[in-house]
Amino acid sequence: MKKLLIAVNLLFILLAYPFFCAEWGGAFINNTKVSSSDFSSFPIVNAETLNLWVNKELSGDADWYFTSQVSYTNKVNIPSFSAGEIDFSNIFDLDLFKFSGSFELAKSTLSVNIGRFSVKDNSSVIFDQLCDGALLRLSAPVITCSFYAGYTGLLNSNNVTMLAPKRDESNSVIYYESQPGVYSLTHSFLPLIATLDFPAINGSQSLSFQFQGYFDLQAVEGIEKLDRYFGLVEFRGPFSGLVYYDLLSAFGFDMSKTLTNYSKLLLSIYTKSAFTCHLGVEYASGKHGPFSMFTGVTSKLAYHSLSNPEYGGLILPGIDINLAGENLYFDIIAKAVIGLPETSFIFSGVDGQVALYFDIFSDLQLGFDLSAFIDMANGFIGPETNYTGKVNLKYLF
Repeated sequence: MKKLLIAVNLLFILLAYPFFCAEWGGAFINNTKVSSSDFSSFPIVNAETLNLWVNKELSGDADWYFTSQVSYTNKVNIPSFSAGEIDFSNIFDLDLFKFSGSFELAKSTLSVNIGRFSVKDNSSVIFDQLCDGALLRLSAPVITCSFYAGYTGLLNSNNVTMLAPKRDESNSVIYYESQPGVYSLTHSFLPLIATLDFPAINGSQSLSFQFQGYFDLQAVEGIEKLDRYFGLVEFRGPFSGLVYYDLLSAFGFDMSKTLTNYSKLLLSIYTKSAFTCHLGVEYASGKHGPFSMFTGVTSKLAYHSLSNPEYGGLILPGIDINLAGENLYFDIIAKAVIGLPETSFIFSGVDGQVALYFDIFSDLQLGFDLSAFIDMANGFIGPETNYTGKVNLKYLF
């Protein structure tokens, strides 16, 4: 038995030795959020998170790298001080576990990413989250091709929310939500994303095509699997040296043959200083004309309403102004929310957000975030109106 223990310890030392010289670090983050709709109650959520990361350059001709990050969060939820309600939860997650490398070919470069890392489609609305899988990208002078295949069933549902069918106690269909526990598995999808990018079709103008398929691998009794497919086209490039445009449209459908659409037009103004301005409008189809309600795969908030609405049945014109200095970042966002019911347009409200982050020291950052959605049908205090304030403190080590 003693020889076996010695052999196991020697094997561990041999396997772990290359990582002893790796770069490593971490961060302690304290985030406190207070929200209210009518200023009669102020629910508070406090989250303290510890992140630890490691980065190691591996040997080989392909310039391989290994990167990993784990996190532990202790969350305290106080829905009401008067009622004495306090909820505690602990969340553990593997935020990053990636092997990456590149191969130089004749007139192109093949890059490879394998493991758990953040994946985002071109719209950043359909799919934008962590995922386990592999990404291959072939970059040539006139075209870039990439293909991603992954699996979501091993992710922690406390940090990743998938829009998928599930039955509740009343035997009806609801969106999948996080489950109690330190680490609870989320709904199982197989995402497949193929992208063709032409970076210079006319000078600096670029054209992209993206094809996405999300296959539901987790059967729910009495409910059809929620397989979804999307085709996306995007034009982007400069109008001038300071003004850039991004025009994107994505069409989606599922097995019930419903057609949906998400489109976006964004104009970005970059100055020689740290000032940047973005003007844009987003459209997400509702139940009108040939379209059905647009639904992505990753849960995404369109604006800060109390009902936490997903993208669907709305038009969002808005402006985003940010200023980035050496130790300071300031951002202000304003949107008009226009609802799209079946028969008419409805001006639902105004959404806004102000964020300020500054580095007190090189390893200490303090941030403030104020957001609000004002329900114009009911005034500054209404059923959907919501005001939220956040304070974020981050210490790096």
